[in-house]
Amino acid sequence: MLLHWLVAAGIAFLFVHGFYMMRFEGAERLPHLNLHRSVGVTIFALVLVRIWWRMVHPPPPIPMPEVQSWIAGYVHVLIYALLIVNGIAGTVGWVASGDPVVFFGVPLAGERTAVPALNRLCIFAGLTTARILIVVVVLHVIAVIKHE
Repeated sequence: MLLHWLVAAGIAFLFVHGFYMMRFEGAERLPHLNLHRSVGVTIFALVLVRIWWRMVHPPPPIPMPEVQSWIAGYVHVLIYALLIVNGIAGTVGWVASGDPVVFFGVPLAGERTAVPALNRLCIFAGLTTARILIVVVVLHVIAVIKHE
């Protein structure tokens, strides 16, 4: 449960922070972008740990009709798939941006040659998966409330 809530809190932070940091332009945005990227990579790592944990420790079955059980399983797989694609897009996009890699204030790599086409593709993939994820998470929360 701890991994679930850490990932959920991280995703909520990234949604809110993503909208907030868009208010800034150019060099003013870079510190916010570095924080967003740092948190994003951390959450991506936690998602991978959570997937591993779920594979090793499957959740107990919840009594519900078979069709609801299938839908719940599909939604969980969809959430994980969106988080993985988003995490890959964010990480690759960070490298493709050419920006210095600064992880929570610690410089890991200086500026590199940017790959603009790849960076744009990663931004598109990241924004698309984030928007879909919002809808799917809302449906997930509604289902949880219904079952509680």
